[in-house]
Amino acid sequence: MLRKARIIFILLNLLCFASVFSQKKYFQQEVNFNITVRLNDSLHELNAFEEITYINNSPDTLKEIYFHLWPNAYSNSETALSKDLLDAKNTVLYFAKPEKLGFIDNLDFKIDDAPVSWSYYKDNVDICVLKLDKPLLPSGNILIKTPFHVKIPEGKFSRLGHIGQSYQITQWFPKPAVYDLNGWNMMPYLNQGEFYSEFGSFDVSVTLPRNYVVGATGDLVNGETELEWLNVKAKQTRLKKDFHPNDLSFPESDKKLKTLHFHQDKVHDFAWFADKRWNVLKGEVELPDSKRKVTTWTMFTDLDAGYWMKSISYVNDAVYYYSNWIGEYPYNHATAVEGALSAGGGMEYPNITIIGNANSDFELEQVIMHEVGHNWFFGILGSNERDHPWMDEGVNSFYESRYLQTKYPKNSILSAYAPKRKNIFGLGKFPHRLMYYYAYLFSALNHKDQPIEGKSDIYSSTNYGTIVYMKSAAFFDYLKSYLGEEDFDKAMQEYFNQWKFKHPHPKDLKNVLEQQTGKNLNWFFDTLINTTTKVDYKVASIKKGTTTENEMGYCYKIKIKNKGDVVAPFCLSGIKNGEISSTKWYEGFKGKKTFTLHYIDVDKVKIDADYFIPEINRKNNTIKTKGLFRKVEPVKLQLLWAIDDPNKSQILFFPVIGWNYYDKWMPGISIYSNPIFPKAIDYLFVPMYGTKTKELVGSANIGATIFSKNNFFQAIRIGLAASQYNYDFDKKSLNFNKIAPEINFEFKNKNARSHIKSNFRFRNLNINQEKLVYDKVGLEYVSKVKSSSRYLNDFLYQYSNSRIINPFNFNVNVEQTDKMVKASATLNYRITYYKKNKGLDIRLFAGKFILDEISNSSEIDYRFRLTGQDGRRDYKFDNYFLGRSETNGLAGQQFVENDGAFKTPTVLGQTWDWLGSMNLKASLPIKVPINIFADLGFFENQSVASKSSFVFDAGIQISIFRNICDIYLPLLCSENIKNAYGYSNMKFAEKIRFTFNLNQINPFKQIKNIE
Repeated sequence: MLRKARIIFILLNLLCFASVFSQKKYFQQEVNFNITVRLNDSLHELNAFEEITYINNSPDTLKEIYFHLWPNAYSNSETALSKDLLDAKNTVLYFAKPEKLGFIDNLDFKIDDAPVSWSYYKDNVDICVLKLDKPLLPSGNILIKTPFHVKIPEGKFSRLGHIGQSYQITQWFPKPAVYDLNGWNMMPYLNQGEFYSEFGSFDVSVTLPRNYVVGATGDLVNGETELEWLNVKAKQTRLKKDFHPNDLSFPESDKKLKTLHFHQDKVHDFAWFADKRWNVLKGEVELPDSKRKVTTWTMFTDLDAGYWMKSISYVNDAVYYYSNWIGEYPYNHATAVEGALSAGGGMEYPNITIIGNANSDFELEQVIMHEVGHNWFFGILGSNERDHPWMDEGVNSFYESRYLQTKYPKNSILSAYAPKRKNIFGLGKFPHRLMYYYAYLFSALNHKDQPIEGKSDIYSSTNYGTIVYMKSAAFFDYLKSYLGEEDFDKAMQEYFNQWKFKHPHPKDLKNVLEQQTGKNLNWFFDTLINTTTKVDYKVASIKKGTTTENEMGYCYKIKIKNKGDVVAPFCLSGIKNGEISSTKWYEGFKGKKTFTLHYIDVDKVKIDADYFIPEINRKNNTIKTKGLFRKVEPVKLQLLWAIDDPNKSQILFFPVIGWNYYDKWMPGISIYSNPIFPKAIDYLFVPMYGTKTKELVGSANIGATIFSKNNFFQAIRIGLAASQYNYDFDKKSLNFNKIAPEINFEFKNKNARSHIKSNFRFRNLNINQEKLVYDKVGLEYVSKVKSSSRYLNDFLYQYSNSRIINPFNFNVNVEQTDKMVKASATLNYRITYYKKNKGLDIRLFAGKFILDEISNSSEIDYRFRLTGQDGRRDYKFDNYFLGRSETNGLAGQQFVENDGAFKTPTVLGQTWDWLGSMNLKASLPIKVPINIFADLGFFENQSVASKSSFVFDAGIQISIFRNICDIYLPLLCSENIKNAYGYSNMKFAEKIRFTFNLNQINPFKQIKNIE
């Protein structure tokens, strides 16, 4: 037995040794560039030649090298970039004219002066592979040469481009993909998702007309003349008082050319920007430790010059604070330039950043310092931005928050952007850093949360901001608060020292932080970073206990419950008169645990009083030490909306006014739950007063949502809707009321970027409707109001794909009541034109009665209708009508485009059997919102000998608000419509119909549908 155990022990050790030995050690390739390039600013082209020294530091023999040809991302509508933009509902590249596109060509790769075979990689025109005739051995190097020509695209697509003669030359040259422990990291260029490149040196010589101001990566070599010219421009800018933001015309290019030589070591990219209109500012900043001085530049047009005149201080402060907190800036200059930018508010490159339009001093500073900060997170710490975007954008956003909190400690979320307003929507109560937490909370409470760790292409457009940037920032703020600022800074400085000019991965950051702090950070990196697990601690109870640690002899025993799914640290504070008197951090735990507070001169105890923990629910964090209702916060009535305030029980309200033909003006108030930060229970109550009928009218909706953890349902909502209005006047006002319990199943879509949504809803409609009846009393008929009740079961399945090109949706509807079942299906499909919001809309409808035993006896007319439903035929009372029972006048011309959706009024096509239709709407190539429409229909009609009819109509649609308010002018129709009863007596104005679909502008649904 002992011998067997010894053998097992030896085998285990051998296995461990073999495992360690088999793991590759970290290695990093080196790529050095020498590029000469000439700008042709009349044709917007670059003609260039590059030499690349590729050094193989890997233990592997390379038989091929992958290159990125990213200018080709702009070459057509089928590239990965175009598809990426379409995913974000941006058609600018998809519909671009050929002369606006960009590409790279004239490539002729040679290795050590011998031609080399190359080809595009799969279907990606912006990735190619070079097949090496002679394998590149470990520690070997090769010299790769090629000429290339770049047609610079228009600057409205993404990062590379030009607007007139303002140039943003980024990701512009053939560049080898990274080869690391995971192999080749080739990636197509994307707008959402950045880069990963090898470190090396750059020598770049740029030739262009002499009057261009150029900002670029690297230091000028033998550039005394250029620097003297820039210094003169900087002096002129400082003295300049009159800027002309309305005149941004380009001066003529100088006939003489200049060549600028830039050199930079230890960078993984090279970008340059050129504009003849730029003003120039120059400064310098002394680094905190070495006292070395870094030159700072900013370059900008007159457009936002008022803001930019302060920009040098923003660059200086960013360089100083990041150097102090993380590690010293290793380069000689830092530059920020203004330019046209389509990919966000700013974009970073080594030594230099480009900034888009600004709306305030604060906004400009925030963008500049954020982009300058990327010199550390992306520039020096060269993580894979495509695979782990949080390692640069997220961590850098944390330091952005820290920078702003350090410089402007009194700034609230509101004051930073609207300094003249003290408070609005509660935004003035919370420090600016909580903006990052609330952005995360928006996604989390709407159950659209995603893990921080993930590739850039898995995030929805909204979540790329709220998760990658904001959630990461809030969570790292939490980590810093738990570890303490001093220990956190030491750990991050060690991370910087170990991994500068390298390619760190998430595990490398985790390892350094754990080693430096001595803490197990699995709860942070393995759980909070890699999953959507929520933090939620709750104060369960408080009571007095005895102690010998203070003079009073008693203490507070606070029971805390962990309602979340992560064992994460938390802090507990004692509060007196609104001021924090003590705070202590505790390690996390499962279940419930009791903690002792010895400092007893407090009136409240609160979890996370300083708001550093990104909890999903802060409203259970506080308990009073005395009194009744110790956990109940005071009620706060808030007009319109307010940010979620954990210290108040908020009730949102807003005055409303409505109108219909019978109640006339209906003043009222809407009372509703917070639509941006929803809770499990949502509600909307809209009581109103009919000024004519003197009755209470309005609507109400309340529901509870269960968010499923399985892979089938996203959410299940159980709700109740009710409404009551007057709908007719026949000597007396007649009203209806509807109560409709419902359950809605929202199906899960695993792809957060998908535009597909589907759901199944069941409603049980219970409608009570007043009618005027006449009873014979003696020789007279006396009118009286009689109520009748009915029910309808409504089953609806909906599927939609809201993609920007050719979106579509369809639904299947089944309705059932006593002795009647009807079914219908509707498909809406848009063929998108090249113009924004232009297209051909195709609608197909088919409906059939499955069971009909009431057509000759029912008081309610359930028939399918060729012309859609007007107010009298809206038997489900689902839609809003100005005059629900009107047949004449403006109110009588409102209808809903359902069933056959014909626009021409007719008595034809009212059927208890079947109905089918096709509806077409075509946008016109004009700016005014006028379209043409045409409808075709078939229906079963017992009143004609053939038992079936074909009908059509056509005319003009005036779209006031598309799908909300449309006006239809019928111009022609089929003979059977013309011959139908009543048509010949109608004036043209009486044939005009309109829609007024208030259901489409429900702000609660709009927020829910944010992608």
